[in-house]
Amino acid sequence: MAVEIGMLAALGTSVLWSFSSVLFTIGGKAKSPAAVNRTRILVALVIISLLHLAVLGSILPRASPSEWGYLVLSGVIGLAIGDALLFAAFIRIGPRLSMLIMALAPVVTTSVAWVIFDEKLPYLKVLSIVVALGGTAWVILERRRANDAFKTDATGLLLGFGGMMGQAVGLLLSKVVLDDGFDTLSATYIRMIGGALSLWIFTFIISKNLEPFKDFTQWKFMCLILVASIVGPVLGIWSSMVAIAYAPLGIASTLMSLAPILTIPLAYFAFKERVSWRAVLGTVVALIGVAGLF
Repeated sequence: MAVEIGMLAALGTSVLWSFSSVLFTIGGKAKSPAAVNRTRILVALVIISLLHLAVLGSILPRASPSEWGYLVLSGVIGLAIGDALLFAAFIRIGPRLSMLIMALAPVVTTSVAWVIFDEKLPYLKVLSIVVALGGTAWVILERRRANDAFKTDATGLLLGFGGMMGQAVGLLLSKVVLDDGFDTLSATYIRMIGGALSLWIFTFIISKNLEPFKDFTQWKFMCLILVASIVGPVLGIWSSMVAIAYAPLGIASTLMSLAPILTIPLAYFAFKERVSWRAVLGTVVALIGVAGLF
C-alpha cells in the first residue's frame, strides 16, 4: 500500500507542477521572474510553517544537524537557485518547453554517475538516454512561428537546463534524509527555510532597500502568488517528498516527469500557444526514453 501511495503522490506532483508552471508564468509576465520567486517562497514558507504546526504540533522541525544540513542545502540549490533559473526560462521559452527540459533530470543524473562514478550502464539505458535526448532535441529544434507566445533561444534553453540541474541535485540531497524515514512534511519545511533564507539574504544584498516588499501590496499579484504557492511550493513539493519516500525512485521520477504532457493543453488555453503534432510526439518520445532508465 505504501508504494501505491507514493505512486499516487508522484502523479499528483505532475498535475500540481503543470498548473503551477502556468500560474508562475502569468505572474512572471506581470512582474518579473525574480519577484515571483522571492514572493512565492516567502508565502509558501508561512503556509508550510502553519501546516507543520497543525499536523505535527511543532513550529520547527525536529532534525539532527546533518539532516538540517542536507535539507537546507537541498532548498538552496533546488528552490532558490534552481527555481530562479526555471522561472526565467518560463518567460523566455514558455512553461511547456521548460517542463520538458525539467523531465530530463533522470537522464543527467544517470549520465553523471556513469562518467564520474564509473557506474555500469546497460545498453538499454544508453538507448533510453539517446531516445530521451533525441525526442527533446526534436521539439527544441522545431521552428516557432513569428507570432508565437514564446521563442526558443539559447539563453532560455540554458536557463531551463540550469533549473533542471538545480532540481535534480535538490531531490538527490533530500533523498539522503528521506531514506532514513524522515517525515516528509518536515523535510519540505526545512527545504523551504533554506531556500527562503538564502534567496531573501541575496535580495537584501543586491537591493539594499525595502523595494522588494512592495510586491506584497499589490493584491492582484498576491492573489495569483497565493494560489500558485499553495499548488506548487506547498502541495507540489510536499507530494514529491511523499513520492520519493514511499515509491521506488525510478517509478516516482517517471510519474513526476509527466508534467510536460499535462502542460501542453494548459499552455494552449492560457497563452494560446500553438502546439504541433511534432511537439506532442517529441514530448512523448522523450518521456518514453526517461521511463526506460528505470
